[in-house]
Amino acid sequence: MEELHQLPKVYSPCIGACIIDYNETCIGCHRHRLEIVYWDELSNAEKHEIVMRIRDDRDLGDLWLS
Repeated sequence: MEELHQLPKVYSPCIGACIIDYNETCIGCHRHRLEIVYWDELSNAEKHEIVMRIRDDRDLGDLWLS
């Protein structure tokens, strides 16, 4: 079944400041450790959800969306 609304390609929000805190969250990109590990296996829609969740924390707008 074709999606009605095609999401733009979502790029990794990694900024190269990879330090995992006590909540297993990266202090650089604000993704959970497992989101980082499985990023390449996630669908574009799943990646979009993650980026939207962390976007406000980083206040970078649509940087990772093409």
